[in-house]
Amino acid sequence: MFPWLYDTLFRAEWPWSMLRLFRYPFFCAMAAALTAFLLCVLATPFFARAFRRGGFWERTRHFSLLAVPAKRHVPTMGGAVIVGVAIASILLWCRLGDPQVWLLCGVAAFLAAVGCADDLRKIARGRGLSRGVKYAAAFAVAGAVTTFVCVPALSPFQNAEFRWAFYIPCVKEGFAAGALLVPFLILFLVYAVNAVNITDGMDGLAAVPVIFTGAVLGVMAYVLAEPEYVSYLLFFPSRVGGQTVYQTLPSMNIAVAAAALCGAMAGFLWHNAYPATVIMGDTGSLAVGGVLGTIAVLLKQEALFLLAGGVFLLETAASWAQDAVGLGIFGRRFFSRAPLHDALLLKGTGESKVTIRLWLLSALLAVLALITLKVR
Repeated sequence: MFPWLYDTLFRAEWPWSMLRLFRYPFFCAMAAALTAFLLCVLATPFFARAFRRGGFWERTRHFSLLAVPAKRHVPTMGGAVIVGVAIASILLWCRLGDPQVWLLCGVAAFLAAVGCADDLRKIARGRGLSRGVKYAAAFAVAGAVTTFVCVPALSPFQNAEFRWAFYIPCVKEGFAAGALLVPFLILFLVYAVNAVNITDGMDGLAAVPVIFTGAVLGVMAYVLAEPEYVSYLLFFPSRVGGQTVYQTLPSMNIAVAAAALCGAMAGFLWHNAYPATVIMGDTGSLAVGGVLGTIAVLLKQEALFLLAGGVFLLETAASWAQDAVGLGIFGRRFFSRAPLHDALLLKGTGESKVTIRLWLLSALLAVLALITLKVR
């Protein structure tokens, strides 16, 4: 909204020269992060108290490794604050004429609604939505985002060859995926929707990997929108008229949106760090995972997301291997517990130590992801 106000109202002869800041995407991104952080820090306690008074707290299962008195009666559904604050900050600091902005907000709102229904059902009946319902919602989002990306009239990728290509870090040339790109994007987005949800099992555990992964994608969005950076770093080359042309993306608003998400998660971590006074629940984890996955697809950086979000990949792989392969096919457990953080906890590692070690791993993976900018 603020960039639109600048475009509409600013006059060079006016004395308020500081208004020029609204036209710079970097300033808007930093302002979006700061706005989301402050709003989340200030708003979360009010919502947490309201949720506690309403009985919307976490019912810790008796067999949980974390079944201790301090874990009971912690307000859940804090993800509603994350999503609300992130959307508000995005709408304040992005250019609203960009359909990618509305796509990201729509994905966040829809998945937050599904997660909220799941959390409310858990509170009321002790059991959330069925796995089939949640997967159906994830596939619906994946189908909508894939349609947006692949249909020429909607896609931000106007070059057909570029639209159907798949890119991996450290390789300049894309791989022509053709129609195989559609099922890949759908499965990738379903994975992204669920990855944060699986990781969110300890106080603050999921928040920091979300921040690091979102920051990496935000940097990529900023870089890929600048012709100078794209040509210098050799991104998305194609041959036009016998010359090599490097493809830029209309991704400045995506950089602002990623910054807003990081700011909201950092503000929530203020209250969610050990010992947590509020948890995000499925309301937040499904929405945050969906938004990160959508950003990766809009940037053609799905492989980079898997690298930067390697903690999500490890947690999801351990859970999938345990349930689908170990118990489902062989009838036995591969790990003492799944996902990964539960297995580490069962081995006697303290909750804070498990969380901090996975934070450090996430930081290292984020640095490695950023290194691939130049290693091409």
